[in-house]
Formats: sequence, C-alpha cells, structure tokens
Amino acid sequence: MCIRDRDRSYDEEADAVKQARQREKDERSTTAKHGFRIVGVVIKDNKGNVIANLAKKCNDLSIDKVPDQIKEFLKCNEREDINMEAAVYYLEKLKEIRGILLRSSTRGVIGSSIFFALSNTDNKYDMKLIDFAHVFPLPEGQRDTGYLKGLEALIEIFEGIVAPERRLGKSKGEGMGDDKLAGGHADSFRFLPDGILMKAGKKGEIEFFEEFSKSDGKYYLEMLLLRPYIPELYGIALEDGRQWIKMRNVNHGLSNVSFMDIKMGDKSYSPDDPPEKVKNQIERAKMTTSFEYGFRITGVTVRDDKGNIEYKLIKQYGQITIKTVVDIIKKFMMCNGRADVNREAIEYYVRKMKEILSLIESKITRCMIASSLFFVLSNTCLLYTSDAADERSSVDLGGRRISKKKK
Repeated sequence: MCIRDRDRSYDEEADAVKQARQREKDERSTTAKHGFRIVGVVIKDNKGNVIANLAKKCNDLSIDKVPDQIKEFLKCNEREDINMEAAVYYLEKLKEIRGILLRSSTRGVIGSSIFFALSNTDNKYDMKLIDFAHVFPLPEGQRDTGYLKGLEALIEIFEGIVAPERRLGKSKGEGMGDDKLAGGHADSFRFLPDGILMKAGKKGEIEFFEEFSKSDGKYYLEMLLLRPYIPELYGIALEDGRQWIKMRNVNHGLSNVSFMDIKMGDKSYSPDDPPEKVKNQIERAKMTTSFEYGFRITGVTVRDDKGNIEYKLIKQYGQITIKTVVDIIKKFMMCNGRADVNREAIEYYVRKMKEILSLIESKITRCMIASSLFFVLSNTCLLYTSDAADERSSVDLGGRRISKKKK
C-alpha cells in the first residue's frame, strides 16, 4: 500500500497549468483537507494471486472510506481478521517519524510517499519512506506542517483501528481509588478499560486540547511541538452534564508503577481573577515551594517490589520545604525496593525537562497556569518513561488557564 503524504502535491515553482491540475486532484482526494491520500493498494490471496489492484480508484476515496481500505490491506492473504501486530507496528513507526520531524527537521518534501508492505502468510511487515524528488529547505525554526498534517491524520486512523473503543460512545469507568490518585481530585477522574483515562475538564483546558484538532488554527505548529510531551488524546465526551477529556492513561500496563505529580509555576491564578482569590492563592503559594522556586510536589505514590503502596503524599501544604523535596524525589527514584536511586531515569527526566524548557522559551507564545509534570517510574520492569513504546515523556500541560505570554 502506498500513501502520499502532504496537503499538496505540486511545487510552487511549477507552471500555473500544472499547479491548477494538481490542486484540483488534491481537492478531489483527501490530500488538501487531510494531508494525505492513498495512491495505490495491491492485495494478494494466500496463493500469491492479485485479488485487488486499486491504483487510480484510491484517488477518489473519501476520508470515511480510508479506514476500511486500510483494514482490507491488513487482512491480505485471505486473513479473517486484521493483523493487529502489523497495525501496531505501523502506528508506532508513524509516531517515530512525527517525533523526528518535530524535533529536528530542516527540510520539507513534496510528492513523497509512505510505503507499507505486509505478508500475512509468514507474518512479515515493513514500512519505508520513498520518493524524494522534491525536497526543499525550511526556514530556521519552522517545521514541515503540510507533511505533519498528513501524519497526524494517519496516526489518528491507525489509532482508531488498533483501539476503536477509545473513540466510541459513553463508557463505564472505574472511580479513582487511592492507588491511582497522584495529586488530583478523586471525582475528576475515571478509568476506562484498555488504558483510557477520562479527566473532567475546565473551560481553559478544554479549549487547550481542542487546539490539537485544528490543523488551520493559529497555534497549530505550537500544538504539534507540544504533542510529544502530552498523553495521546481521544476527544471530548459529554457525560453526566460534564465535559470529560479522553486520554491515554500513562500508568496503564506498567508493573508496580510509582508516580509523582509536580505543579509548575510560581502562581496558580490568572490576571482576570478577583482580588480575593489572587490574595488567597498567593498566601497558599507562600506555604509551599511554589512562591520561591516555581514548583511544588502535589502528590507522590511509591510502591514496593510487590506492588504495595509504601509511601503516599497528597497536597501537604506548609509541610514540604525545598530540602524535603530532595528526599521525596530520592524516595520516588528508589521505588520497588531499589537500594539506590535510578540514575538512568534521572538523566532521562532531566533531558526531557530541558527539552520542554527550550521549547517554552523559544517556541511557545502562551503561558500555562496550574499545569503539572507527571513522572512515571517502575524499577521492577525498568521502565521510567510515561510512554515506554515510543520513549516519550508525558506532561499534563492542560492547565486550568492559558493566556498569551507578555512581551
């Protein structure tokens, strides 16, 4: 299967006639609106005979038909169900490409394709980038948003194939138990099957996450740059009169996991809050490390080597000093009965925090108030990222209020 990625397939230096012809083709297909189109699919039966060869027909596929076409490809060689192992592999590879382009891309490309190969007969699969005839340099600091737009759409489609229940209907979830709560309010979280977390969202946080779906929005590039540090999102659900943000539970599937929630910033109020609230928030900040150091630990859960909670702390106002913070973090880094701190994990966290700091200093134009960094660690299975599959940290950047940075 061959998928051409990017929201246009013509070079701006091409003559007007060719641009008009390609633009018409892009608008007729899924290219212009969704950033990609399937340009060809060849499917064989279990004897190697071609049973479907869809070359030009794919150009006219509507976006709602694309998942079905990909599923047919995943069921090649007369397989009864889709090859979920291959689907997960393709999804992770697409995410890897997205991460690379967000971090260090200096060139854009037009007319390039992603080539998917699959044999269900011997369960072999691969994915490669091909066609690099039209490569061009990007201005310093910019990213190839046209290509990233297509990647985002493809990732969303493959996520829907891998876990369709994440995007469907109302779900009954578990309440927030003591073993799952880091620093948040218990009635604001619900845990769904298959690693899905529902968080009750406030207006500012809802607006923040909605930005991720606006490919033509003012802050689209900023959202793309932040995406590797935020849990995967599955939309907004309205249940019981409240709006809930559906996202991946970064603790799911980790053995004997410990976690720590650190609230960032020296203030937890916005300029438009009433004076009385501002005064109360300042007084509260002075009781913690927030006022002087710009952060405070709001919650920690540490487990022993058998998975039992051996240490738990939630919102200890006035009891945690900067010296105490060091001891708490050491205790967290020595979870699961480890004799010394996990220095490899520490180096990873430091590297990720430096990446976020650089991003906020140079690229992000809005302030985030009452946002948190969420740390996940399991010394039992040697996993210390919040997303072990693609080695990304997860950061709860959806603060209660988001405002434009002051110049």
